[in-house]
Amino acid sequence: LEKGWSIRCFYLGIEEREQLDAATGEAKNLRCVLLAAQEKEGIKVYESAARALVGTLEEKEKRGLITPKETALKITFLGKKKNKTNGFSSAKWDIRLLYVNAPVLSEGGLA
Repeated sequence: LEKGWSIRCFYLGIEEREQLDAATGEAKNLRCVLLAAQEKEGIKVYESAARALVGTLEEKEKRGLITPKETALKITFLGKKKNKTNGFSSAKWDIRLLYVNAPVLSEGGLA
């Protein structure tokens, strides 16, 4: 991903999925975030095993801040930063809740 890439999507949850390791070609089961976004072709489901993204969304779900299949998000990739603990780099993400402006329903219909 390029720095600044963003997506407006619905959070579908976190599931264990089989992923191929790009370096070794070995299949591994990893926890992945599932996101649904409206594209020109229709609804597309994205999955990401990025640890920082999975961990952040998992924590927000545990705290009751987001709910699978109900929460709209804007996720922006901020680039990679070197870890202090090792020589690898970590992806950084900006995650924002989106709120849908919906009309208020009254007894007789739309208000």
